[in-house]
Amino acid sequence: MAELINFIGTAVESEDDLNLTLIRSEGAMLLGKKTRGYGEGKLVLPGGKSRHFVSSMGIGILPYDGEAAREATEESGISIVPGQLAQVAMLYVSTEEDTKIIRVYETHLSRTDVSASEEFSELSWQDEETLPYDNMPEDYRLWLPHVLAGYAVTGFFETDRDALVVTTLYRQRLQPLERAELITQQGA
Repeated sequence: MAELINFIGTAVESEDDLNLTLIRSEGAMLLGKKTRGYGEGKLVLPGGKSRHFVSSMGIGILPYDGEAAREATEESGISIVPGQLAQVAMLYVSTEEDTKIIRVYETHLSRTDVSASEEFSELSWQDEETLPYDNMPEDYRLWLPHVLAGYAVTGFFETDRDALVVTTLYRQRLQPLERAELITQQGA
């Protein structure tokens, strides 16, 4: 017999469980210039912190694609619903303080007009062939081209004051399923 779960209070945002959404359309992808937090002043994908709820039965974690859809909708104004997203990357970023888990999701939609939000001072469609990697966080240059080429990516990054010092990156084709391939290992 299923029990009804009663949530206590409002959602609590996780500081170390994050998501990004790659919104693609007609050879372009959506990027915004971040106004605060990680990547401030850089072009980044929509995304943010996953939320958790405390219930009478413990901690409740919402489905991860639901959190990614919520964040992408809030930041882009494009209606994205869970089920339209496929997970394409899992990134582990270790800083001096902790390790963050970043799930990257992808969706293909018809291109629509977008406008800036509290998170982005600019939001625009960028041609995938000429992405401005110099204006993006350093790690995007390492994993994003592989995702755009159709690979699932798992990345491990160690940083020192936001600079990458150790990087290990694997990619894998999922259709048909192939072995994971080590594509980058730097540092250590």
